[in-house]
Amino acid sequence: MVLDWKVSVDVNAATSHGIKVARIPSDITGNAASCAEMAIYLMLGLLRKQNEMKIAVEQKRLGEPIGDTLLEKTVFILGYGNIGIELAKRLRPFGVKIVATKRSWAPNIDSRDKFNGFLKENPGDALVDKKGIHQDMYEMARIADIVVCCLRQDNETVGIVDQKFLSSMKKIVLNWTELNWSDLKFGYL
Repeated sequence: MVLDWKVSVDVNAATSHGIKVARIPSDITGNAASCAEMAIYLMLGLLRKQNEMKIAVEQKRLGEPIGDTLLEKTVFILGYGNIGIELAKRLRPFGVKIVATKRSWAPNIDSRDKFNGFLKENPGDALVDKKGIHQDMYEMARIADIVVCCLRQDNETVGIVDQKFLSSMKKIVLNWTELNWSDLKFGYL
C-alpha cells in the first residue's frame, strides 16, 4: 500500500507491483502527530493482516491468520521532516530500527537554544539509526521492511517513488505526507 498526496508516487509503477495508492494531506491540517499515529495503525493492520483476521473471526476460525509485529523491523522514513520525526518518536518503543533520508542533516535553524541563541542538533535526529540523503533512498529501500514516504510536494519530489524505487524495495510501503480522504478507497487494508 502507498499512501500519498500528489507528491511523489508513480501510480502506474505502484499499480503494476500490486500496490494500492491513497493520497494524504498533512500540511493542510498541520497535524504531524496524527499522521504519524495513523501510519503506525496502518502498519500494524498490514502486519497483523487485519482484513484476513476479520474474515477468519466471522467464519469462526480462531488462530488465523498468523500476523507479524513491528519488533525488529527496519522502517525507512523517506523525508525526515515534521511527520517523520513524530513517526520516529512513536515507532521507537516498538523495537524497530529506523533509517531515514532528508536533504540535509545539518543542525536545524529552527532549533535555536532559547537562552543563548546557539544552534543545536535537532533532537529528532537522535532517533535515527542510519541517516542518508535522498540519493541514498534506493539503498535504504533495499534494507527496509517498511517504507514510509513523508516527502512534501515540490519539483524535487514529484515522481520520486517510481519503478526503480519500487523495484529496489521489499513488500510494505506507506507514504504518509498528505491525505485526500476521498481517495482513501484505494488504500484500504
